[in-house]
Amino acid sequence: MSKIKLKPCPFCGEEVTTKISASASCSQIEFAVSCYSCGIKKRHNILYGDSFDEAEKAMIKAAEAWNSRAETIIHCKDCKYLEEHRYEDVGEVPYIKYDCKYRNYQVQLDGFCSSAVRRTENETD
Repeated sequence: MSKIKLKPCPFCGEEVTTKISASASCSQIEFAVSCYSCGIKKRHNILYGDSFDEAEKAMIKAAEAWNSRAETIIHCKDCKYLEEHRYEDVGEVPYIKYDCKYRNYQVQLDGFCSSAVRRTENETD
């Protein structure tokens, strides 16, 4: 198999490893790139009994999927999809909620997701 240099974990910066494991029923074999610190992984499965060529392709696909993710994490506070809502009820302490316009749910400023797009300078808060 050709040697693919794996990028470090995007969440903690640790080195990652490759792993091969069989499903409980032994009907599938999983090829994965994993970070043991964070527990995240990218994987590709093949059926048990597939050829060596298919196994090699699966490991390459898992490595390429791992390396194709964003170079740096974009937190919600820096994302162009962040929407701020200020609430001020009479006699109550004002508060702010943050929503993601892309995924349509409430978020925390230090949160992140795979759909984030960095807000540019000319995009207003």
